[in-house]
Amino acid sequence: MAPHLSHTKVFEEPYLFNREAQILADLHQRGAPVPRILAMDHVAKSITMDHDGTSLENVIESLSQSPAARKAWTHRNLGALVKTVATVADHGVFHLDLASRNFLVSQSDNGDPQIKLIDFGLALSIRLPLQKPLWVIPDPKLHHPLLLHAMADDWQQFFRDSARAAAIYRERGLPIPSYFVGTAFDIPLEAYQSYWPQTVNADALKDRWCLVCHSFSDFLGELVGRLMLPEIEQKFLLSYAQTLRNLEHDSLAKERLLKLPIALAQTGGTPRPGMFTKPEATSQGNNSHATQDALGPWAWLLRPTALLVLLANYAYIDDQYKTHQIVLSDLGFYASLLALVAGGLGGLSVLSARLWPLFVFSLLAIGTTQVWFGFEMASQGLGLGTSFAVGLGVFLGLGLAKMATPKPQTSAQAIPAWPKR
Repeated sequence: MAPHLSHTKVFEEPYLFNREAQILADLHQRGAPVPRILAMDHVAKSITMDHDGTSLENVIESLSQSPAARKAWTHRNLGALVKTVATVADHGVFHLDLASRNFLVSQSDNGDPQIKLIDFGLALSIRLPLQKPLWVIPDPKLHHPLLLHAMADDWQQFFRDSARAAAIYRERGLPIPSYFVGTAFDIPLEAYQSYWPQTVNADALKDRWCLVCHSFSDFLGELVGRLMLPEIEQKFLLSYAQTLRNLEHDSLAKERLLKLPIALAQTGGTPRPGMFTKPEATSQGNNSHATQDALGPWAWLLRPTALLVLLANYAYIDDQYKTHQIVLSDLGFYASLLALVAGGLGGLSVLSARLWPLFVFSLLAIGTTQVWFGFEMASQGLGLGTSFAVGLGVFLGLGLAKMATPKPQTSAQAIPAWPKR
């Protein structure tokens, strides 16, 4: 009798070990395409699973060098890859680290591909909520903006609330990190083990299909890089990958992901323009991204600075009204109330990077009211000086807001490293 093949995965941290085991057991009981757990060792923190196939990385490396053969393989297996990811998500687990290393490939008796998903260290689960920050560095070149800002908030909270982490950093003479987006930082293992926050921001995210599609977009880019496909398939997959990024509605994200295999099967000898929308690559967007990279840890100052510029200009306008005894019109009264409320909302949005839409609304509301006041003052004969100040405040405020807008792109996964001992 042939020996039963198995695979053992060892973890460095108990929480990560327990969460992976719980997710795998939960999914397998529901018939999801994941390996079955054969044994668990809580002392060694290891999970032994069925050996359910070969890593997709190794499968691709063993393929024929013929572009035609790789094209045929892609058409035959892409649908199974999408189905595996979608089935796991339908069971309430959203895998956010989709890469060829995390897929196992085998064949059924009739020759159809059977694909299973592994490594749920970066995943959200409906039935198993997070109890610690996700073990990954927030990367603007990789993660969906919602996930990016939520993870950054979680790590900021970790270093703010974990007295043990602060003590370890002091003992080692290291500065405590203050910026958590796209910047490598070490996390004390013993501090992470003892840290149990009341809430985890990443677990509160609702549009989880959007996050999965964003990760699948990176996976498609990786596939194109590994497979020597004909030009038509290459262009199609890269174009479709862009349509999966930065989505905002789960229904659209799920529909677009499930349509991928059908759309690939329909690709012909001539590309059909207009089927998919590519994000615009404007020089303004590139300059905004470059500005944030240049500012590094000071990039977070852009938002409060933009808000302060507009509020300072609002105070100047109010002073001009008092000095020249201008009487507010009824519309001006309600506009001033809107500006005051928007200022409070804008200040609230600065406290969390995830409240970006609220911040944009605040700047637009304050800027709009200042334009109205500029017209009112001009009608009272105050001249161009006041109007110029109003225009300058609006321009600076909205300009800084544009510079502060995150510009996610694509890159490899960034994993926090345990501190060297």
